[in-house]
Amino acid sequence: MLHSENIHCVLEQSLSPVNLTTISFHAPPLQTAAILSKENGSILSFVNSSNSNDKYSNNTSGNNVQSLNNLKMIGLLIKDKWHQDEFQLSAANNNHHEVIPNNIEQSTNNISTHTNTLENSTSNILDNNNNKISINNNNLYEIKAAITSNFVRIYNYEVEEWHTCVSQIPSSDLLIVLIGSSSYPYGLLLLKMKEILRICEDLYGYKLG
Repeated sequence: MLHSENIHCVLEQSLSPVNLTTISFHAPPLQTAAILSKENGSILSFVNSSNSNDKYSNNTSGNNVQSLNNLKMIGLLIKDKWHQDEFQLSAANNNHHEVIPNNIEQSTNNISTHTNTLENSTSNILDNNNNKISINNNNLYEIKAAITSNFVRIYNYEVEEWHTCVSQIPSSDLLIVLIGSSSYPYGLLLLKMKEILRICEDLYGYKLG
């Protein structure tokens, strides 16, 4: 199922460039969209943009073997960071009488936000009026899943020279990862991820093996 034409099409469409003529805004195609195992970070399905450089190529000959290895490494880094942040949130939620760590933002709203890098944490929070509040913690977005009672959390990370976005498909063993250039807007990554999660409802609850 993960290698079906429909899944490949969804990932491929997520790479599309964005053009807004009213404000003269242009965002280039994303580099990569992938589905990973949340357990070991292995790549289950992925697509690359047609203009992506040698670091992300579907070809597996010559130097492009190293390209795929780089993608696997970045996938592992993202999975490990996602797992760490999810563990911290679960620990905070299960220990209500303990002091919540500074890098965790608790919110009663359906949507809360904050930004994280694997090396240096530089982040922002948006309040209900979309006013930016600077803090030192992760960048996390929580949205209410359409058919579950759980929140869907979306994380933005800076990994090496890439802006990345990751989220777990609700109640499944799958992570969706989007990778863009260092200039790619985090907010646009978020919007693309929310749309993928909406489209992929058939994968909610999907288990591997």
